[in-house]
Amino acid sequence: HPVPQPLALSPRRVKVWPEPQAMTESTGEIIEKCRESALRLLERRPHSRAELDRKLRERDYPAPVRKFLLADLERVGLLDDRQFTEAFIRQKLLASRPVGTRRILGDLRRRGIPEEMARTVLAEVAEEEDNEESEIDRARQAAAAKWASLMRSGREVQKARAAVYRFLAGRGFDGDTIRRAVGELGRSEQD
Repeated sequence: HPVPQPLALSPRRVKVWPEPQAMTESTGEIIEKCRESALRLLERRPHSRAELDRKLRERDYPAPVRKFLLADLERVGLLDDRQFTEAFIRQKLLASRPVGTRRILGDLRRRGIPEEMARTVLAEVAEEEDNEESEIDRARQAAAAKWASLMRSGREVQKARAAVYRFLAGRGFDGDTIRRAVGELGRSEQD
């Protein structure tokens, strides 16, 4: 038996795990527990590889076990970053709360998806969707709802426009798109 090496899992706790070569019964049990945890997480919703790895790490599973399990899940098709990215983008584009490209890319980055993959898949999905609902259309939709709410509350027009601008920026729309959407607000009321 090789001498177990300490593996720091958190600043306060250090656990000792066997080396990956020493496949003992306890290591097999750890792998099975890790697999069960991963499958429960994947049952709830799709995850990226990095996201699932982070959650398993938080549950104190050792790196060699996580690496083995994640590779196995990818091999059998239960974990696929490209499929995850495509589904995530479609869900965000069709959501009742419209968001911009920056927000989508930022959310994917936080889930461990490489920027290049995220941009490529976003372009493919936008092309497939035939741009039925473009970025400007989503911004207009979000702006109109926020504008109506602000006008009902009696806000001054300039302050309402600034509030809508901040609101759209928070939703991840870029400056040009926001200026176009905000510029169209209140036109029908002025005519």
